[in-house]
Amino acid sequence: MKNIKKTFIFVLPLLIIFTIFLMRGTIMKNPNISEKVDQKKLSHQFSDKADSEQNNSARDSNKEDGFTWDAPELNEADYVIKVNLSKQRVFIYHKGKEIRQMICSSGLLSDDNETPKGRFIINESGLKKGEWFFSERFNAGAKYWVGFIGGEYLFHSLPMDRNKSLFKDEAALLGKPASHGCIRLSVDDAYWFYTTIPAGSVLYISGTTEREVKSISIEPREISEKEAHSIVLNEPLLTKRDVSTWLFAHEYEYYQQHLLSCEVALIRMTLAIMGVENLDEQSIIDSLPKGKDPEISFVCDDIDQGRRLNGTIFWDNYGAHPPVVVQELNTYMDRYGLSDIYTVKEMTLSDEELINMVDLDDEFLGAIVWLIGHPARWGDHPPVNDRGIVLGEHVRFVNPELDEEGKFMIWDPESHPYQPYHLSSLPSRDMFDFRLVGIFRSTN
Repeated sequence: MKNIKKTFIFVLPLLIIFTIFLMRGTIMKNPNISEKVDQKKLSHQFSDKADSEQNNSARDSNKEDGFTWDAPELNEADYVIKVNLSKQRVFIYHKGKEIRQMICSSGLLSDDNETPKGRFIINESGLKKGEWFFSERFNAGAKYWVGFIGGEYLFHSLPMDRNKSLFKDEAALLGKPASHGCIRLSVDDAYWFYTTIPAGSVLYISGTTEREVKSISIEPREISEKEAHSIVLNEPLLTKRDVSTWLFAHEYEYYQQHLLSCEVALIRMTLAIMGVENLDEQSIIDSLPKGKDPEISFVCDDIDQGRRLNGTIFWDNYGAHPPVVVQELNTYMDRYGLSDIYTVKEMTLSDEELINMVDLDDEFLGAIVWLIGHPARWGDHPPVNDRGIVLGEHVRFVNPELDEEGKFMIWDPESHPYQPYHLSSLPSRDMFDFRLVGIFRSTN
């Protein structure tokens, strides 16, 4: 019995060691365990990479318009504020990452009302802020003010009367130079700024409030022999009813042929309304000026690639804004002798104003409007970079007649069924300052 006990006491530690060794071997060889750890690690690394790439794209800008990705200014303080006078936008960075953009109104150029440019400290003394002020000199006040040059220059809400009611005519100017030098924000944005931005934050103001008149120079392109033989010049449509009837019969023939060629498709369709048929999308794409600024060029690195993938935003897969579309239409109208028959122009109209134009203006023959194509996918107010490029940008064509209920009839260059859409309002046009290209029968 004693021999058995001695043997057990001797063997037991060996059994324990052997068991531990087997368990370690099983864990080391278990692919599920190691794979889970690795996947979690890789997922974290991929997420960080995607966030990094997205932030990189979101701040890809030139020195005039904003901070570059590696700008040392972004590390000057926890919060850094950039006011871009050219764009009338405020960009907020926290710990080097852009977290918010806001539309603003800076100072007018007249009567020494310009907003000063340079580097400043927000509320440096810690004393220059408040929930309300009223100026007897200007007979106006504002909420949620924060100073950046003492108490003379401020961030504050849109101006209000003594009863703290907004001046509607002044509120309508948000996004344009309108102040005596301060930076005006919407009431919601002013409250956010007042409650979020700490004293000592760094402020940079740059740009110019003078809207640069950028002429879009498109060299006249000689018409190829193939194009000259393919183009058909039909009788131009001159009444609202003619255009509306034509759209119901032919709109499906002008769906966009590339993922990001919506502007091109509507240029082509508009020219067909004017009588220029058989023009192909590629001819228009070749004719458009290319670049990085959608105000003067067609911004599109890859016309068949999407705008977002795995957290990365492809800001340069975009399109163009109204001035480019106006210039391109005018180029073709001049080429085919249509400038005396039609007029195209950039306009800024709210939905209500646009409905009135459709209803009452007999010379109106349609409009190309900028909006968010799929709010369910992109959100009502998706990100905007400081070149004015809006994630989810799309264009649609406004029928020159309203439906029986007084709603818009909207044609989409994407091949969706059940067109036209009958809508009382158009989604997120405020993201584009309600800009559009109007098409009119010329009265000359």
